[in-house]
Amino acid sequence: QGAQSDSGLANADARVRTAHGACHHVHRCVLAFRSGWFLAAFAHAERNGRASDVLIDFEDAVPGVMRPLLDYLYTGHLDDASPLLTPELIVPAARLADQLLLEPLRSRALELMRSAVDNANAASLYQVGAALHDDGLAGKCVEHMVHHEAATREPSLFADLPADVQSTVLALRRASRTNPLSRN
Repeated sequence: QGAQSDSGLANADARVRTAHGACHHVHRCVLAFRSGWFLAAFAHAERNGRASDVLIDFEDAVPGVMRPLLDYLYTGHLDDASPLLTPELIVPAARLADQLLLEPLRSRALELMRSAVDNANAASLYQVGAALHDDGLAGKCVEHMVHHEAATREPSLFADLPADVQSTVLALRRASRTNPLSRN
């Protein structure tokens, strides 16, 4: 039995609230066991006289993320996180997993994003890879932009990249065009 959004969870001893107003009744021992972040948050709350109340004030705790995230925390099975690994939720879920120190979920989300890099998302996924310090995702996006000129045609997305990344992509693209060993 996982976390619930109503007060019907038997023996729940804490609440996890999000900045969006959702409240989930949970068991502290389960969340603290699965996540070092929750362990620290409950310890901090206890020291401040709020042992049963934790606020997750992350912008990535968007509606629709916390319920399956809590289900995953209760079971520890990535299959229970599959609702998070959709195109609509994967980026906020990866960021939240990073912040909550949930490495298996973070790794799975990043793996799926690396496999989904395309012309439409390469620039924005580069930003995600950089923010999460994932060289694999960032590198995959740069490689895609170097080899697929269409990935940089949307000026607003490409312009949002740091200047050094833009320069690197354009320089690598020029170099690959002049390299006789390169196959484009």
